[in-house]
Amino acid sequence: MTGFWSTSANAVQAVAWLIPCCTEHNGDRGTDTGSVPPSDFWATSAQTMPVLALAIVVEARAIMQNWVPGEDRGIKRLQGFLWGASLLIYAFSEPACFRALAGREVWSGWPDVIEQGIYLGMTTLVVAPAIEFLVRSNARGFARLSPKNLRLGFQIALTRWMDIPRLRRLSERHAAMERENAAILRDLDVFESGAAAWEDTDERERFISEVRHQQVARLAIAARLEATRKELDAMSANTDANYVDFRERRKRVLAQVEADTEQWKAATTTLPPTDGRPNATPAASP
Repeated sequence: MTGFWSTSANAVQAVAWLIPCCTEHNGDRGTDTGSVPPSDFWATSAQTMPVLALAIVVEARAIMQNWVPGEDRGIKRLQGFLWGASLLIYAFSEPACFRALAGREVWSGWPDVIEQGIYLGMTTLVVAPAIEFLVRSNARGFARLSPKNLRLGFQIALTRWMDIPRLRRLSERHAAMERENAAILRDLDVFESGAAAWEDTDERERFISEVRHQQVARLAIAARLEATRKELDAMSANTDANYVDFRERRKRVLAQVEADTEQWKAATTTLPPTDGRPNATPAASP
């Protein structure tokens, strides 16, 4: 790459010499539209364009060696267009410079074409690497501005605004259901203790069996409510860690919440009758 930087330095030096000539030519043409560019313009252009063309070819070959097939196609097309446009302008403008230096008549638009071609070549050789250095040195910040990350950031912000409060409300509701379920379990213990004093053995055994069946069901409900509440709390706390995982878990957990609610309602409606015997009033469903 030493030759590339040396060639680029020569190109910059040549353009630095060319720009005053172009500026002078533009000034002359602004005052007299029929004036012809000075011979220095054609000579400088004839020397500058091959240098820029060589620098562009060296840079293009060095960059294309690192291209990965099938990736960044849009950037490759843009870069190829800049290289190709510059080289085509130089290829067709160089003979025009030779004709002008030989004193032959040339198209009046060639000075503009040459100037724009040189500006384009300088942009490819200097501005593009400068932008690349800027992007590489601030890669994290620019990565956050990509369309994908901006869309993901918007979705996360929307989730914080809408989904997280909903998940927290569901977690609070599940916590209340856990407390009420614990109260119902205590009520069932009271039912069982009160039934022990009954004189009718068959009725007592039937009632105690039903109470114990409810206790088993309520213990299962308590474990399920606790697991769902913990997952709701974990989702609310770790939304930013993995948003894709959050979306999948949200679907699963919301379905589990609905199932918990239905199971809760079904268990509440099947509490054993006490026929006025000692009991505690079960808590109402939320």
